Amino acid sequence: MKPYIGAFYKRSFYDTLTPLDSAGGRAGVVTPVSPNAYLSAGLVFENYFHCNSTQYGNCSDVYPEIGLSLAY
Repeated sequence: MKPYIGAFYKRSFYDTLTPLDSAGGRAGVVTPVSPNAYLSAGLVFENYFHCNSTQYGNCSDVYPEIGLSLAY
């Protein structure tokens, strides 16, 4: 198992609302499950900028992240 850490910036567009920008980070572990496949699991924290909580609810989120990567 190997740890990973990362950061991101995201811009979301909505039909009836103004665009919403966010940034956050992710951290977790990745492990090989076969010579060409990797399984990852971690947590993501995302904070929304210029967020109107009455329009969007919460202005930050924490959620799990699970991934399967195949290489050839």
